[in-house]
Amino acid sequence: MKKILCLLLSLMMAVCACAGALAESVTAAGSAAGFGGEVTVELSADEAGVIQSVAVSGENETPALGGATIEKFNAELPGALCGLNAADVSAEAVDGVSGATVTSDAVKLALAEALSQLKGGEAAQATLPDGEYHGQAQGFALGKKVGVTVTVRDGWVSEIAPFFAAMDITLLTSLSETFPYSILEGIREGCVPVCSDVGGMAELIADGETGYIFRPRDDRALAEALVSLASDASLRKNFAEKQFACAQARYSLDAMRRTQEENYRLALAKFARRNRTRDGVVLCEDARTAETIAALRASDPAEPVCLICGDP
Repeated sequence: MKKILCLLLSLMMAVCACAGALAESVTAAGSAAGFGGEVTVELSADEAGVIQSVAVSGENETPALGGATIEKFNAELPGALCGLNAADVSAEAVDGVSGATVTSDAVKLALAEALSQLKGGEAAQATLPDGEYHGQAQGFALGKKVGVTVTVRDGWVSEIAPFFAAMDITLLTSLSETFPYSILEGIREGCVPVCSDVGGMAELIADGETGYIFRPRDDRALAEALVSLASDASLRKNFAEKQFACAQARYSLDAMRRTQEENYRLALAKFARRNRTRDGVVLCEDARTAETIAALRASDPAEPVCLICGDP
């Protein structure tokens, strides 16, 4: 009987201890608008503010991109944040995922809100009243200031064009990108692009003709490109005009519509021939392989082509 009473007493003490531990833990959650819907970050911390767990969710994000991004955050954030005091953590220090800017930004905003709750404050979100805001700063030319006017509606800058219109050069120094729209936005406003050779930048920019492309981390090439453009207004004008014409031909609304329609036609043509038992062409590599493939593509873009080569 004494043993049973001792056992019951021990169990009660353990339950009380667990209840006390649970009561001492703190949870917080923040949310922000992602690409497909709301993204939420949930944190738990002990009474000292040390983060114990991190969970990111966003069921309405696209599985291939936004969903994969959330999975990446769920795999990496616990290891990066757990064990740290919330007071020492900044959401801005968290790296985003290349190619998923909207989802990444939503995760960082939601994390900032959750961290603010753990720190005992309100969510730190800078907002401005609706209206026009003006600013100016010293330009490259001595004695000349550059001004920018932006309009804010519902907490967002409603028009980005004035930012780019106030600049001569748009600069991209990323180590990894897909196809950042900010470069196209700058080109539209007459900016010369200077970009690291990442993503589709080499397809957009003709190096030394419409802008400059440099190898990632090549700071010398970057500096030379900037000095060359900063010291030659006629070169900037020439590059900007040629780059705008190239971008207009390939990336305007009409051009993108034509490309998309052609992609759909090609997909339908390939789908229609899916049940053919014998289909396509097999080529052996030789000096005229490129010409042959070009001729085949011109004749039938949907025809499969298999190339046998000695050095893939």
